[in-house]
Amino acid sequence: MDSTTYQLATTLVDLLLSPHPPPPSSPPLLLSSYALSLPLLRQTPSDPPPVPSSHPRLFHLLVQLLAKPLGLSYDGLLSLARNRQTMHTRRKAAGVRQDPRHRRGYDETGDITQQARRAQYPPYLMAKIIVESVTGLRGKRSSDAMKDPSTSLLPWSGAPPLPLASAVLRAIAADPLNGPRHDLYRRRLGVEYEIRLQRILDRANIPYTTEDKLRELGASKTPDVLLDCPMGALVGGKWRQVCWIDSKALFGDEHTHKGEVLKQALGYVHRYGPGMILYWFGHAPAGLMWEGVGGEGGGDGKDILVVDRMPEVRMFPNGTTALGGGKRGDGGVGRPFTIEE
Repeated sequence: MDSTTYQLATTLVDLLLSPHPPPPSSPPLLLSSYALSLPLLRQTPSDPPPVPSSHPRLFHLLVQLLAKPLGLSYDGLLSLARNRQTMHTRRKAAGVRQDPRHRRGYDETGDITQQARRAQYPPYLMAKIIVESVTGLRGKRSSDAMKDPSTSLLPWSGAPPLPLASAVLRAIAADPLNGPRHDLYRRRLGVEYEIRLQRILDRANIPYTTEDKLRELGASKTPDVLLDCPMGALVGGKWRQVCWIDSKALFGDEHTHKGEVLKQALGYVHRYGPGMILYWFGHAPAGLMWEGVGGEGGGDGKDILVVDRMPEVRMFPNGTTALGGGKRGDGGVGRPFTIEE
């Protein structure tokens, strides 16, 4: 993705995550998509303008409408939105957790989503803070309670003025990006694209060892695919050695890449040699992906190839070459998120 398009994509996503309707100064692409979405939501002129970040159906409609003009799949733009929200949330998480006004607000109104809007914080994560404050549950116990609040929070069903379980369920339903069903969707997507990678390698007769097999063998570092013999990949007119491939069913923005993915990938470089990160839904411009990253262990990109599709030209140790790769996503424009998924 070029720098201009990436800048536009991040701007649009940040506006979608805002606690307010898109302002008139928003990019025309967002304003036109927003206008197209309103009739589908059956809004009447007397209704207040809906806010995408607190209206899951509107949020996902806008992601669907905006993705194609940006050259992304639905899942790609959704992933970028999730990454941006995670970045913003981490910056303010400590302050939100320590602020007693959220618990007081809940005690007065019984409305968790209202506290989330005031704090500009994801409703699901605000619900988790309230649950921990009310119940005293921490860590895995609070996470498990959030997966089944109807049952797990029954002992606190008398919390005024609404039962805690009801307030939590409403907050989960109001969150377009976080919660058990969204976590399940992302896990399924990750498995799906790992299988797609394996099928591409199988069709090309490239031998490999899967992550599961590496774990069975006791390996401490387990990329999604460890090639049984290295291959060369022709990218940007240069041959790059690839010993392993890590499949990422997400959009690789620079913050996620440098803050999470790269640390893991450097472990593979130290153990197995140069490799490749495959961001199925695209990634930020290369300059941003490596800006400010030291060169130790391939941290400057020398030993880690970042791509959004399988390279079309490959070379093997015996000198033979093969043609055929795959388009980004290897499967179309993606599909809208639904609760059933």
